[in-house]
Amino acid sequence: PVLGVRELLLNRGGESAALANNPLVFPDDETRRRLFTWGSFDADVEAEVEVRFADISG
Repeated sequence: PVLGVRELLLNRGGESAALANNPLVFPDDETRRRLFTWGSFDADVEAEVEVRFADISG
């Protein structure tokens, strides 16, 4: 998450505050410790993934 965004959402209240408290958007420290990056793509593969994602997401 981008620093400061959670606080801005909390200050807005309502649905924004609910989003700020959503652990899928702002995971807690315990969850963050279990996260990992499984790898990265080279430029050609990244471009192909973006094309395919655009195709399925419209």
